Amino acid sequence: MKSYPVYILITVAFFGLVLLWIAIARNDEFIRHNEAVAHQATAGVADEIARYIVNKKRLVKLFSKEQRPLLDQVIRQPDSEAYHQQLNDKLREFFPGYFNFTITDYEGGTYIDDFDGQLNMLCQVDIVDFALNDLNSPRLHPHPFMYHFDIMARMADTTTNHILFVSFSADILGD
Repeated sequence: MKSYPVYILITVAFFGLVLLWIAIARNDEFIRHNEAVAHQATAGVADEIARYIVNKKRLVKLFSKEQRPLLDQVIRQPDSEAYHQQLNDKLREFFPGYFNFTITDYEGGTYIDDFDGQLNMLCQVDIVDFALNDLNSPRLHPHPFMYHFDIMARMADTTTNHILFVSFSADILGD
């Protein structure tokens, strides 16, 4: 009869182990649930950003078609402040959050430089990739004033081949 303390100790140890096992199982379930929620949230954000980029590409292409006469004037007279300002105003009307723009030939040579001579090397690489491969996979990259991403559209017709290049602030993606 003197073994009661041993049975009590074994029972307490058994219940302690069961409680420990339950706590570990619940913690693992909690972690799995939160990882699933995080994955679902990031997948949702990625889908929204992808739709946003596709829409921006569509709008820049539409802009390049609708504003082709003005774009042609800017290409013919790249030093004209009046045409440059008209184009700038039209871009602000269509894309209130746009950062900068330029018009290039298919080799990446710029006609209009709205970057004050600071057209980033990554922007130039994106232009050449687009000109050669028709590949416009926007990526965030730095500029002394702000991070941005670039959207391009071809302005092809029978006489000239140019690219409209519009940069947007990365802040737009956070909104």
